Amino acid sequence: MAWTAYGPLGPVFKKDFGLSLILLGIIIGAPKVLALPTRYVAGYLSDRIGARATMITFLFLSISALFATSFSSSFIQFLIAASLLGIAGGIFPIGIAYVDRIYSNNIGSLLGIYGGIGNAGSAFSGILVPILFERFGFSGVFIALSAILVLPLIMTILSPSCIKENEIKGKAVRSFKEKIGFIVYTTIAILFLIITVIASKSLYMEASLEFGLTLLTILITFFLYGKQTGLLSYVYYLTFGGFLATGLWIPTVFVSVFKASLLEGGIILFFSVLSAAIFRPLGGLIGDKLGGKRASIAGIALILLSSIVASIGLIEKSLPLSIISFVSLGSALSFANGAVFKLVSDSFSKKDVGMASGIIGGIGGFGGFSISAGIGIVGSIEITLVPLIFVPLSVIAILTLLGSNSATKLKLPKIQEKEERSPRKR
Repeated sequence: MAWTAYGPLGPVFKKDFGLSLILLGIIIGAPKVLALPTRYVAGYLSDRIGARATMITFLFLSISALFATSFSSSFIQFLIAASLLGIAGGIFPIGIAYVDRIYSNNIGSLLGIYGGIGNAGSAFSGILVPILFERFGFSGVFIALSAILVLPLIMTILSPSCIKENEIKGKAVRSFKEKIGFIVYTTIAILFLIITVIASKSLYMEASLEFGLTLLTILITFFLYGKQTGLLSYVYYLTFGGFLATGLWIPTVFVSVFKASLLEGGIILFFSVLSAAIFRPLGGLIGDKLGGKRASIAGIALILLSSIVASIGLIEKSLPLSIISFVSLGSALSFANGAVFKLVSDSFSKKDVGMASGIIGGIGGFGGFSISAGIGIVGSIEITLVPLIFVPLSVIAILTLLGSNSATKLKLPKIQEKEERSPRKR
């Protein structure tokens, strides 16, 4: 909820603080783009000092960022606060590592519930933030949100230390290539933000550069962290990035095709996003039953089918079919998100899952920008074809997963696998 708090207040930033559309884009985009390096750091620290200690640190910094926003009034001040707010997005892999280490059974279901609640928080922020603004004003919004985060901070501080986590923290083996990841991902995030600003006047240039930079990021991930991390980064780029991009475009599509009001478009968006609270845990549950790989392929197949049906509904101008298919698309994306992180749990040892979750989750956030820009290009050609952008992305993901020999357990690097198999000293 805190991570997406800036979006609903875009008109306020523009009107009350005199920010141009370009500066506004930087402010709103900074927390999401900088989630890549912050999630990397969060994952790294979760493996080194433990998820609980990392969670306490990141919650404290997130509260500080929200509180600082309430006293900001200039672009530089907002940019600093927005950059710090990217830390709130970094909390995601910490929870993944913590859950994966505490529980031995039903991990997919538990990770799905964790992620589903997070997605639902994004949906509710679009409603809660405007309400808080009307009641308490701009500063009151961020003071209230910082106060809300105090509760999970206290709960984390009071929670008992995990015995399994104490046994493995600090033991993850890191090569030189892995240690330079923060510099690489931070540079990419900054370039992504610069490209978004410089190329904002040309949608085709912006989309091309963003897709190219995302592809480069995934290729670098393959090189630095191996096949399994690169593969799952692409799949999550599709599922979570597609989830974010769909949320950005649903109101526009329904207003353009059916002349719906913004409120009606927002209601459809709300139900599409809210479905994540149900279908992301379901994806994890099916992953527990069938395995993460099979569940992920099934989820992506549903994305493929829903996107085709959604385009048919728009072409035929069938409002009921379009509503059902877009909600189905959001549900399929959420289902696949839950399944993917079951596959992440299957693929990495408990001492490495924090770093892996940080990288995969961070790259997934990039999809919200580049896939959204791609939707813009398709929409400029023909708005009814917008859902079809998921067809080639889904086909590639399915073929990649089918061609992978990682049916259940992807192999760890040899040095880590040896350590994982060696008996622990009592």
